[in-house]
Amino acid sequence: MFTWAETTFQDFRYALRTVIKRPGFSVAAVSTLKKDTGLNTAFFTILNTFVLRPMAVRDPYSLYQVGLRLTRTAEWGLSSEALTALRERTDIFSEVLASRELFTNLEGRVARGAIVTENYFSMLGGRIAIGRPIQSDDMEAVLVLSDRAWRQRFAADQGIVGQTVMMGQRRVVVIGVAAPEFEGLERMPDFWAPLEGWRRTVTAISSNLGVVGRLRKEMTVRRA
Repeated sequence: MFTWAETTFQDFRYALRTVIKRPGFSVAAVSTLKKDTGLNTAFFTILNTFVLRPMAVRDPYSLYQVGLRLTRTAEWGLSSEALTALRERTDIFSEVLASRELFTNLEGRVARGAIVTENYFSMLGGRIAIGRPIQSDDMEAVLVLSDRAWRQRFAADQGIVGQTVMMGQRRVVVIGVAAPEFEGLERMPDFWAPLEGWRRTVTAISSNLGVVGRLRKEMTVRRA
């Protein structure tokens, strides 16, 4: 059974959808609202959260998190509509991915992982040791195991790819095992599963997505 820490911010999502539908939408323009309307107004902020913790991903210093900041301390993810809008802003970001943390049971034991967009591994340069990464056509219940989970939970079984395992009350197929050095953007994850496939059965994951973009080389943070 899945456990979702789900909080509804319909007013903020409505405001966000209204803003991104307007011509000339940009992260910088929305960010300037803070100066006039105060810290309690929802606005976009770009935070390079990866500078302080270099990660085993491709060019981590060009990765910027994009989200809604509701107060000085409270930050929330974006909706699937906002993700689509940001992916269309190719003048700012060369690539954009999304993920959402998921706590569930994996083979009867509590597990922590993430549901991610189809470009998660390719954008981050995540190497796969066995099998393959998540791809755009993965609409079924599949997952990629972390190296740590593969060793600790499945005794480093070399034949794990293609096996069916229980995730909560659902049967999923293991399609790959990540290389030991790759943990993605999570801290010690057990698995990654395709967001698109899971969104069909768990509609709540269309909101509060963690969105990360790779800033174009010619684009400065100030301009973005």
